[in-house]
Amino acid sequence: MKTKKTFFYHKLVVPVCVLLLFSVSTVAQRAPMQNDDIAEKLKLNRWKNESPTLFIHFDKNIYSNNEQVWFTGYLFKVYNHQVYKTLSIALVNDDTHAILLNDKFVISNGIILGSTTVPDSVSAGNYSFIAYTNRLLNSKPNVLFTQRITIKSASEPLFTASLNPLDTSATADQQKVMLLVNFLNTTKPPETVPITYYVGNGIHPVLQGNVKTEFGKYIFNIPSSLLSVGNNKLHVRLSYKKEVKDINIALPIPAQPAIIKFYPEGGSLVNNISSNIGWEVTTATGSALKVRAILFEDRKAIANITTSEYGINRFLLKPIKGHSYHVKLVGINKKDTLYDLPPAITKGPIITIANAIVNDTLIAMVKATKAEKMYLIGHDYKQVFFASPVNIDTVSRRVKLIMNDAPKGLLQLTIVDSLGRPFAERLVFAHYNKREKLNINTDRATYNPRQKVTVKIKLDGTKQLDSALVSFACIQQNRIDITKKKDIESFVYLEDKLLNMPAKDNYLGNTTFDKQFLEDILLVKGWRRYTWLDMLNVLPTDTVKVEDIYFKGTVVTNSNKPIKKAVPLISFGNNYRPMDTKDNGDFELKYIDMVTGPDRMISYVVKGAKENEYKINLTDPYIALNKKVANDVEINDINFVEQYDTQKLRIPGSEHAIHIKEVQIKARADRKIYANACGDYICRYNIFNCPNHPYEPDNVLPVVGRSYIRWGVSTVYLGCGATDNKLSLKGIYLPKKFYIENIPEKTTEEPIYLSTLYWHHLVKVKSGQDTELSFYTGDIIGKFKIIVQGVTSDDVTYGEKTFDVVKPQ
Repeated sequence: MKTKKTFFYHKLVVPVCVLLLFSVSTVAQRAPMQNDDIAEKLKLNRWKNESPTLFIHFDKNIYSNNEQVWFTGYLFKVYNHQVYKTLSIALVNDDTHAILLNDKFVISNGIILGSTTVPDSVSAGNYSFIAYTNRLLNSKPNVLFTQRITIKSASEPLFTASLNPLDTSATADQQKVMLLVNFLNTTKPPETVPITYYVGNGIHPVLQGNVKTEFGKYIFNIPSSLLSVGNNKLHVRLSYKKEVKDINIALPIPAQPAIIKFYPEGGSLVNNISSNIGWEVTTATGSALKVRAILFEDRKAIANITTSEYGINRFLLKPIKGHSYHVKLVGINKKDTLYDLPPAITKGPIITIANAIVNDTLIAMVKATKAEKMYLIGHDYKQVFFASPVNIDTVSRRVKLIMNDAPKGLLQLTIVDSLGRPFAERLVFAHYNKREKLNINTDRATYNPRQKVTVKIKLDGTKQLDSALVSFACIQQNRIDITKKKDIESFVYLEDKLLNMPAKDNYLGNTTFDKQFLEDILLVKGWRRYTWLDMLNVLPTDTVKVEDIYFKGTVVTNSNKPIKKAVPLISFGNNYRPMDTKDNGDFELKYIDMVTGPDRMISYVVKGAKENEYKINLTDPYIALNKKVANDVEINDINFVEQYDTQKLRIPGSEHAIHIKEVQIKARADRKIYANACGDYICRYNIFNCPNHPYEPDNVLPVVGRSYIRWGVSTVYLGCGATDNKLSLKGIYLPKKFYIENIPEKTTEEPIYLSTLYWHHLVKVKSGQDTELSFYTGDIIGKFKIIVQGVTSDDVTYGEKTFDVVKPQ
């Protein structure tokens, strides 16, 4: 499979066939000039809001401190892959939005292969990986991907802590919460421990302070008047002997009315025309509510209605002119007022679709209060897939759409008049069953510890494509939090477009329940990213600023004065490419200057300069951008989980992943370490950072104070690290291969606790032909899950398989 065909992209297709039953016209025709104008507007909208789709497959979403993170990224809908060269990944604290980690990785033809390590200093809690590329659109990343994760502690703690409500009535003047600290393995616990706390949002808290425990206790008194929706969480941080722990608890606030939203099918209720109404019920904080309710016409109850566990459903209503309609919830929110439905309009067409999840054929019913000619347009707010005239009148017309040439996924149907004014819209999902399925089979259903696992994978889809490229993870099942899980199919076809989807294990399942859920989502969510009026307001003269992120620096004298003559810079990291500054000392590092091996630094010095003659100043542009992105990105707080006891954020002792460092050391036990953190190494000929031998196994580390050949002369090595006359910064990392430990079946003294048994960045899987992989189980007992996902030439694919590791009988 050629790389350039790996990533699917919806090209402009020929108009689909439209059959108007009970009418003369049977084939879709080109729309008049007005609708051609709409097509041009959609193209402009695509240009103004151009953004690829970025998906990253992380091996899991629950990690421990100092644990390796493996990931593969896929960049879709890209017109020119060559301009996307760098991926930035930052680890962000969900509460404070602080940046804990920042790494950059090579993008090659839209694929990113990477790994990083959770810092050992990160305290347990909720975090997010935020990723974007080197391309900016109007000074913001033109593509952004967020993966929420949980970090748990894998080490034996010095202390534990818990928050315990004492008097937390929503009507009390003060909320009282007791902090209890229990010190372990010590006969003399400290009398005090420093505490930092805040209430509400970490960036703009409603209350904050620094206090100390007294013999392991502290009582918080929080004024109830400060608490409100979204600002009612107490966050506490404790620090003792360099061990830091974060805990939080949600404090009660007075009962808030439920929030109900109504979504008439097509966009509006029309007098005397029956139509479906989607409705959504949530708490004030956005959590879904499963409720019963009564639908009223004026003061008369006309129907009992309910929502699902996801807080959504639909009901049928034919509004009559002069009557009002409202809903009253049953059993909750006793003091709530009635929830009014939107008023019906007097005229206008409606569109009703019984089944919006279709394969090749879609049936729509259209009707109006009076006869008029309109146009039915199928689009995605970026391009038109079909446009056809429809003669709508008071008799419901059945419109059959043959969608063989339409793209798979979400499609917006919009009814407009000859002036392009929208009257009704409906979201559908086309070609639902057209997918490349992955068959994943293990040679056994259960395994013993340290036993070989053999997995066979093959494509078994409807299109019988030649092959796919997929990333493969086998991980401990309890390292996947369903509320934070993302899969490539659901993300590409739903989440990336609709946003804020309810937490669900399988968005694109084939059960009746799965399809009914998606039907309701299509009715309730609509198309939230764009609106028709915004699209119509796009002008050819709109300014769109597209730019790349560059590393720019300057060389000055040791006394911070500008230089007046260009000086040569030379790298002694991964690359050996000299460059000259401008006459004023300015310089720019190219992409090729930054690419280096995993976890290595890039360093530059002024060639031939005396010590302390010059200073090199450079700021990593991603650092400031990470802070801005971290503050701007919305972390969904709907699934906020109280972490009122630090024990809840500990990995059980039988699953500690402390083996990770040791495994990596053993993996290189038979080889010399070829470079230090700055990328410095000495080759067999005593040459410092020899460009001819960068990866030789007999390379050794330089020693401070010793002399090595550098640029043809003997030079004393002063050590690794940034100094004024030496620039050192993280490079753009090349991929690192997952080390497969050859776990013997014989007994060893050291336990092997592997939460990620196996990871493979890219596996080529063929249609109808098995691809075989093998690895070993460790010493963890329980369920393990295989997750395989990736891309075909014009689609994505996803599959799962579970197996058990049990104690031998």
